Amino acid sequence: MKLRYSDTMILIAVLISVCGTCPRIKAAERPATVDVARLKRVHDELLAQYAAARRQFPKSLIAAMPYLEVPASLGQLSADLATKLEKAGVGSLLDDRMADQTQPALRVEILNDYGFWLSKTSEPKKAIPILQKVVALAPDRAIAWLNLADAVRSSLGRAVTWDEKIELPAIGLQAYSSYQALTGKPLPAAEDFKFLYADPTVSSNVCSYVAAFYTRGRQAELWGYPDPVDIAGDRRLHHVYIFDQGTAHIPAIVSSARRLSEQELLTESFDKQEINFDRTDAPSESGSWPELHMLPFRDGYYLVYQEDGGPVAIVKPNAGTVCRFKRSFTPVLTENRAPAICHDAFDGKPFDQVGSKPLAPGDITVDNESGLPDRGGTPQFQRYSDVNLDPKGLPGRIGYYEFNSGAGAGCSLNGIAFLDGNRLEKSPRAKALADIQDEHQDCRGSNSSLIRANGQVLIEWTGGRALQRTTPPRTLLRLAGDKIETVCRVEQRPTYSAETLTPSATSAPKSSLPWTRPDPNAFPSVKMPPGNSR
Repeated sequence: MKLRYSDTMILIAVLISVCGTCPRIKAAERPATVDVARLKRVHDELLAQYAAARRQFPKSLIAAMPYLEVPASLGQLSADLATKLEKAGVGSLLDDRMADQTQPALRVEILNDYGFWLSKTSEPKKAIPILQKVVALAPDRAIAWLNLADAVRSSLGRAVTWDEKIELPAIGLQAYSSYQALTGKPLPAAEDFKFLYADPTVSSNVCSYVAAFYTRGRQAELWGYPDPVDIAGDRRLHHVYIFDQGTAHIPAIVSSARRLSEQELLTESFDKQEINFDRTDAPSESGSWPELHMLPFRDGYYLVYQEDGGPVAIVKPNAGTVCRFKRSFTPVLTENRAPAICHDAFDGKPFDQVGSKPLAPGDITVDNESGLPDRGGTPQFQRYSDVNLDPKGLPGRIGYYEFNSGAGAGCSLNGIAFLDGNRLEKSPRAKALADIQDEHQDCRGSNSSLIRANGQVLIEWTGGRALQRTTPPRTLLRLAGDKIETVCRVEQRPTYSAETLTPSATSAPKSSLPWTRPDPNAFPSVKMPPGNSR
């Protein structure tokens, strides 16, 4: 049948009216051509910059970086490097339609480094899809699987909901498993990750969950909360602020249905009892101020009271204490460069102290550049010893000092320093001795002294007091030229166990964090980043 011209025009008009709003199908657009030579040149330059920056940090710190907060300067550098790669067009390497423009090995190498740098920034989660692409392109590249696993672990510390806390580990478990399968090497971090995230009994309740992570030193992966948040499970959103007050660093946690300004936190111009975060048990700790951390769990959010690096209680907002914690300690010899001496240190054997002579009060002048403790006090030298700490070096005079301060949270410790007459010695070895003690010092009574062991004169450092710990950690050090070397290190590793409280063990909420009005002139800046506890 033939259509007349008029009929044809009518049919066309109908089709236009019906399909005038139909979506137009476009041919797939090919991405713009990437300048591979420029991208490679930029990548090589950035890689050299990063390698130079890494050399400025101790190897021990770099080795632990996936499991610790990245140093701020290195984190910022990583962010800068990732941004420069993005400007050079690294995003085009994610598009498989551009695969014919780049050698496969170069594509994988640049994307792997891009993902690695992203994982060291304040937003490590952005690295996960990049590194997933890398392992998809090169499933036999073991280091890429490890980078992916570490990116997941860093991201867990910034996850703010329970859904995120349980979704991310699936990626990490696969990544760690693939790395171990490819290398055949045991990896303690992978075993810890498997225990914490693959064993359902760990997260059977919030108390065992917190105890397990603290025992393995992985508590940083627990914390987080969004802003605003349904903190009490009553379907009402609140802004929650955790911060320290004044020079004494008294902890505070407050909530508000509206966002609070820094000035309002200073002046208490809000209803601080809107949500009750107080403990309902009878605290039996040392009385020092706790640290406060918020974590998501399957049935809501919980507040952890922490002292001496470990949990002491968990509170459900508006409901009080859920459980308390006990801790036991096991000695662990973590460094052993002189087995005979170190085994004695591990066994708790006391060493002979080097003899000393008295100094008259005020005999030693301490200046502000000494490197010794100076916050709110001045070291007081009382005794000295003339010894040779380095058999290959010159002998020296070592002074023993006490330091006590009531500033802030207070500080009390004993230390040693090189003396030059009635002044502190100014030398590389004196600085090394001051620096190592500054690194180790504990304001609750740590002590440095000189001891004799197997004919050597060594420095012994012992830690101060700690909750439920009867034996302090100890470290033996020696002088070698202008450097201080570790001979032995005996740590006291805690294991945490939770004690769930019965209703009879609790009472009506009673403030365990007395609110004190701070001095606005002495109050440090309040940091109020949403989403994470301190």
